[in-house]
Amino acid sequence: MNQVSTVHVPVLLDEVLARLHGELAPRSYLEIGVRRGHSLALARCAALGVDPVPEVEVALAPKTEIVACESDVFFEATRPGLAPELAFIDGLHLFEQALRDFMQVERIARPGSVLLIDDIFPNHPKQALRERVTRAWTGDVWKLAEVLRTHRPDLFVLPLDTHPSGMLLVAGLDPANRVLWNQYN
Repeated sequence: MNQVSTVHVPVLLDEVLARLHGELAPRSYLEIGVRRGHSLALARCAALGVDPVPEVEVALAPKTEIVACESDVFFEATRPGLAPELAFIDGLHLFEQALRDFMQVERIARPGSVLLIDDIFPNHPKQALRERVTRAWTGDVWKLAEVLRTHRPDLFVLPLDTHPSGMLLVAGLDPANRVLWNQYN
């Protein structure tokens, strides 16, 4: 009897983002952590990217805007009417910052919005350290998945094995929910 071996090949993060843009057809997209702009360039709608030091190296759609500041500063001055239907968090790779970014995005999201969080599967313990010591760094963002499962069982939380370091898809956002705000400390 012949045995067939299978090799698991994770999907590229950009492939998942492109597919979600295509399938969901959001009217608005928010990205925290733009860096070189590759994922932001996938947006097919009005898009807003937030990054303190963006280094965009790709062409962006005319409906795309970049705000050069830290996400906490951005959310303090959030524009009325900003209500993303799709959002992607890939900012500072520290748990508490990713949690604050999640809470802030949920606060302004539209009902039915989908949120993605990058870097939830570190490939090596050194990648998961709170201080960057490796070229590829996920920090301790991985903690966010368990916090959401524990404190927000009302959310749909789906880990995705995307290359290079996984992504968390979260749906069922509720802008009125204060559980995380009340328990943040």
